[in-house]
Formats: sequence, C-alpha cells, structure tokens
Amino acid sequence: MKKITQPDYLAYLLRLWRDGDGAPWRASLENTSTGEAKPFAEIRVLTAYLEQMTGEAPPEGLPTTKPRKAGPEV
Repeated sequence: MKKITQPDYLAYLLRLWRDGDGAPWRASLENTSTGEAKPFAEIRVLTAYLEQMTGEAPPEGLPTTKPRKAGPEV
C-alpha cells in the first residue's frame, strides 16, 4: 500500500461571515494555487478539514475541538 504524504506548504484565503446578529459563523477556504473554494457551514467542520489536510487529525472518536467552559475565561 502506498503511503500518502502530506504537503509541506498549504495556502488558503479564509473568509468568515455571519448572516446576522447571533447567527452561526460560516466560512469558505479558497486554495490560492487552484482557485477552488470550499464552503463550511460550521467552524468545527472547517477545523476538521484543516486537520485532515495537514495530517493533524486526532484519532477517530475524539472530538476535533475542545468544548467551551461556562463562565468567564481565565
């Protein structure tokens, strides 16, 4: 089986927006080499995509982002 190697350099144009106050953040990544744009309806899906592209994805079954803690940040 052939091993897939990860690139040493990736460049994207990241766009983030909300469709109104309190609306969830949306994103798109545009590959600066190919011009291909990928839309993301949720930030956690964007994060998972970047983890996959860089080979930094956690083992299956583990969350890709830490849950937020209630209360003020310290």
